[in-house]
Amino acid sequence: MPSKSNLLSFAAPILIVVVLYVGFVMYMGNWTPIMVVTSGSMVPTLKIGWVILVKSVPYSQIRVGNIIVYRSTDPQIPDPIVHRVISINNQSGQLDFITKGDANLAADNVNGLEPPYGIPQSRVIGEVVSIIPYLGYVILFLKQPPIYFLLIGLIIFLILIDLIRDQGTSRKGGTSVDEEKNTEDGPSIQHA
Repeated sequence: MPSKSNLLSFAAPILIVVVLYVGFVMYMGNWTPIMVVTSGSMVPTLKIGWVILVKSVPYSQIRVGNIIVYRSTDPQIPDPIVHRVISINNQSGQLDFITKGDANLAADNVNGLEPPYGIPQSRVIGEVVSIIPYLGYVILFLKQPPIYFLLIGLIIFLILIDLIRDQGTSRKGGTSVDEEKNTEDGPSIQHA
């Protein structure tokens, strides 16, 4: 069995990362605060492979010109869309955002990505607050199924090797109760 110190040294960094991520999620106000751009619709502002940080903001703070992330009303489009707000409709307190990709010729409500009146505020995930160029290439590479499964396998393999190594050192380096008696009180005599 691995020692408590080995288990703690393995679990502590993981626990720290989880706590930091949960704190970051709470600060950003949504469960997906880190996203990778996978489409060229926002070029040159956002390029494929760039990471964006998305923060939930009050809908009333979203302005024309801001870049938002939203879930399409079209069930055929499962991934979030990252586009710029070009118009805002206010219908009885409900805000609807008309958006357009910087590289697209037409607004999203014209090309079918959103209803004619715009994206309802309830579909908005958040606003892009920061951009990290190129980092997303690493994430996209690691998310490819063969690479992803190889990484998981490598992690499991390394954990198993560490556990086996710990088992071997605890057997070799440890002393039995009889050996401890021999060193403290002299040789022990066992009677049959």
